[in-house]
Amino acid sequence: MSKKQEMSVYIESKNEKMHYHGNADDQTTINIDYIAPNGDDNGHTPLELLLLSLGSCIAMSVTTMLRNRHKTIESATCHVKGFRRDMQPTNFEVIKVQLDLFSNDLTDKDVQKVMKIAKEKACPVWNMLKNTVEIDVTYTIHQYS
Repeated sequence: MSKKQEMSVYIESKNEKMHYHGNADDQTTINIDYIAPNGDDNGHTPLELLLLSLGSCIAMSVTTMLRNRHKTIESATCHVKGFRRDMQPTNFEVIKVQLDLFSNDLTDKDVQKVMKIAKEKACPVWNMLKNTVEIDVTYTIHQYS
């Protein structure tokens, strides 16, 4: 299996509660923890990391494809909200993603086209989750000066 196909992370407990350090390929260590009383709130929860992963994957996929189509993307922001079930398991029922694209030459048609490709194949996180949780992605194109 090639390095591109294989991914590996390392997670190590840091205390007797739920504080862990996570690392992938010698990158910056990520603090993973849970809220009190089970944890000490010293890091991101696993579900927050999932939302970060989904939002960054969508933003990176969309902006890369738009730039490959010679569109100018000054910047992009992504706000992701997850809505959990009331009972166990308290996984997400719905995830809402708002992508804000700052560009003077984008059209709705441009974004809709790459958004479809991102969902179907370019964003592996979205592709893995789309059949297990409702994911509602919206976008806004902002003109900048």
